[in-house]
Amino acid sequence: MFLLIFCQSGVHFVRGVVKDVQPHKIILNDGTDVPYGLLVWSTGVGPSDFVRNLEFPKSPGGRIGVDEWLRVPSVQDVYSIGDCSGFLESTGKHVLPALAQVAERQGKYLANQLNMIGKAGGGHANAAKDIELGAPFVYKHLGSMATIGSYKALVDLRQSKEAKGIAMAGFVSWFIWRSAYLTRVISWRNRFYVAINWATTFVFGRDLSRI
Repeated sequence: MFLLIFCQSGVHFVRGVVKDVQPHKIILNDGTDVPYGLLVWSTGVGPSDFVRNLEFPKSPGGRIGVDEWLRVPSVQDVYSIGDCSGFLESTGKHVLPALAQVAERQGKYLANQLNMIGKAGGGHANAAKDIELGAPFVYKHLGSMATIGSYKALVDLRQSKEAKGIAMAGFVSWFIWRSAYLTRVISWRNRFYVAINWATTFVFGRDLSRI
């Protein structure tokens, strides 16, 4: 479904690994030349050199390895969350994707854990090793949304590609994406301002003038 929407918008997909980038063309690992006029490079997120050089156990991909409670097992009182961390292979869990919703959920979980440890008297160094930490961190994917222009968007609320659930594209998906975006705006004042700006742009088009 998603590929069809892209193709209807004039987007062509080429599958392969980029071997070299030259002026006006990209060379793939199978020798295929892909010509281009303007090249926009977007790749996956990997750990920085700083994270790679830290002498901590690493998860697959080079991230800082953590256990089920987001602790770094090799040192006391050290936690790691976000793009720089990943579950160790010994936990039997997959490394989570580098998404904002993952980091947000990990942050809320860790804040609750630290508050609980503090209330149990573990607010100073090396005092939390004997404190029961409670339930481990469990991530549940809420879905992915992306706008693709021309008042169209992609919405995928499935837990995985193989799972059943809502996956749709088009104008309705664009409206859902905009609605979800509004819920993340901080105040009702800003939400109202953003909604009015969107409505004005939808009716009269984007204002590109400069003063």
